Amino acid sequence: MLLSTVSLLSVNAPVQSQTDAEVSDLKEIQVIGRVFDLKTVATRVDVRVDQMKGAALDQHLSQIAGLKLFRRADSFTAHPTTQGLSLRGIGANAAGRVLVTLDGMPLNDPFGGWLYWSAYNPAQIASVAVVKGGSVGQFASSGLSGQVRLNSRSLDGGHLSASFGSQGRQALSLAYGKGDRLQLSAGWHKGDGRYLLDESQRGGVDIKTAFENKHVSLSLGQKLEMGEVGLTYRYFEEERVNGISTSTNSTQAHDLSMRGAFEFGGDTLEYIQWYKKRDLVNSFGSVRDESRSIERIALDQYDMPAWGLGGFFRYVSGPLEFGADYQRLSGETNENFRNLGAGFTRERRAGGDQLLLGGYSRLHFEEEKYMIMVTGRMDSYKVFNGGRYEFNVSDNSSVRDENYDQISDTIFSGGISATYGRNWQVTFGANKSWRLPTLNEYYRPFRVGNDITEANGALKPEKLYTLEAGLRYTGNVSFGLNFYTALLKDGVGNITIGFGPGFYPLGGFVPSGGVLRQRSNIDEMVTKGIEMNVSATQGSWRFALDYLFADNEITAFDNNPDLVGKRSIQTPKHSVTLSTEYDFSKGIISAEGRYSGAMFDDDMNARSLADVLTFNLGATYEVNDAVHLHLTAHNIFDSKVISAVSATGLETLAQGRSVVLSVGYAF
Repeated sequence: MLLSTVSLLSVNAPVQSQTDAEVSDLKEIQVIGRVFDLKTVATRVDVRVDQMKGAALDQHLSQIAGLKLFRRADSFTAHPTTQGLSLRGIGANAAGRVLVTLDGMPLNDPFGGWLYWSAYNPAQIASVAVVKGGSVGQFASSGLSGQVRLNSRSLDGGHLSASFGSQGRQALSLAYGKGDRLQLSAGWHKGDGRYLLDESQRGGVDIKTAFENKHVSLSLGQKLEMGEVGLTYRYFEEERVNGISTSTNSTQAHDLSMRGAFEFGGDTLEYIQWYKKRDLVNSFGSVRDESRSIERIALDQYDMPAWGLGGFFRYVSGPLEFGADYQRLSGETNENFRNLGAGFTRERRAGGDQLLLGGYSRLHFEEEKYMIMVTGRMDSYKVFNGGRYEFNVSDNSSVRDENYDQISDTIFSGGISATYGRNWQVTFGANKSWRLPTLNEYYRPFRVGNDITEANGALKPEKLYTLEAGLRYTGNVSFGLNFYTALLKDGVGNITIGFGPGFYPLGGFVPSGGVLRQRSNIDEMVTKGIEMNVSATQGSWRFALDYLFADNEITAFDNNPDLVGKRSIQTPKHSVTLSTEYDFSKGIISAEGRYSGAMFDDDMNARSLADVLTFNLGATYEVNDAVHLHLTAHNIFDSKVISAVSATGLETLAQGRSVVLSVGYAF
């Protein structure tokens, strides 16, 4: 796929077309401002891949203004089912509206769309391309507001790393490679975690968010006369405690992929085939008294299997590119619920399947001063085998037996993008993208504390219409400014039905202090945004500013008109990252400040979250050619970061101060 890339520290570097193979050789995170695989907006962030040590991958990506997990928590404390990405302030969603791929394979969970960020060691990533704007390329149904493309690092030799840090953090990783023929890596990471509540709100049931995970990967490759082929297997397992002893989860994940790339007289053909399997065990507890001394398990999702099978091919010949892809996804939850004090009285099974088939074509014209790209895509989807079945544990009698109607349709997406100029460039883009709700959103209800969220088997796909224009300059100081308007139709949100205590036919009994919500399609939501980025290099110093203004509100909702004029949850108006970096002969020192504006934690805009400012430091020192040290300090002043607020005023904390020292040895 032809990409317009800009290096992190030269936002508006001369635009050049590059293949994915060329992108994989880059040493810095790339941010591609565009509507869809296009050369439109030169938004970028001052982060380098060779500095991605001592922190999780999502922590590095969040340096990009407007790119964030569903809540303010990072992957060290956030529940896995809330680790989907949002971008550009186009409505936050736990499932995520951003497609994430590694070497072309989608990483989004086949059942819920979320990401397991802990499964991927940032030190093993060669490049990151963040693509702003809806996707109409491969696997477009997951990339409503953008994409994150990761490419693996290829080693010739070995690398051993050990990390130690605050909150009992310990990590070991080993990587060994022989170029394109063999790549092997393994890692282990554990930590004591931190409390989710402030000491003034904690009780006897509150414990730290301890975690432990392991991962291993093996890649084999072979160069051929006309190209290359490869096979990769990845395994990941994780165990977590989520603040109280009755709220835990564990995961096992398997990924297998095959990839090939070939050249025919200047034309290129690429394909990938993948299979992934997930097994999640998950439980939620509730606290029974105001002093937080009594807890009870409220939901035991003892088996949540899911799998996905997919693939794509693309062919590029001169200015023409076309391709096709498919995905077959399946998943379900098996769970015990309705614990009245003497154990669970009911059991539930809910889940279904999805099939997606799509194809696209693209024309790309480029001359000395201008570029025009036109893309069109057609998708056919089917949501089927959906059902929800509930039984009494005592006698296995049926309480609920629902088979949902099959949902199927064909949907078009596409757009146009253009740039004009050399040092000064004018950019324009317009497109339509879409997202199919996940099986989790269709079929899986869940409970967090006393808050209950019901599924919705009749959800419609989300559609996003984006119009944008911008200006950028390339010189000693690089500058980019972009304006966009995005109309989201049928966006999926968790909508309030009622408050506890009380009984509701939809969700059963809601306890005191609890809220009942259901996933629903919001008719229309509009985001008006401004993106600005500035970067400069002076000798050994580098400076960068990345800013996003996103004014988001619901503009139409026939089923709930009271929400018209409200903002989307977990979506700040202002996001800023300011960073500086100093290179010296033996290493790099960096400093960064991040600001996130105030936002709301509920659809009714009743629970507000204050704005937050944090500062981070990093340093790398090369002892010799083989040994290096890396120090990372996040939130050095320990600013209070609140990621959620309950109906009773309990504040969930996130991103507390952490310091990690890593020692690496190359051999």
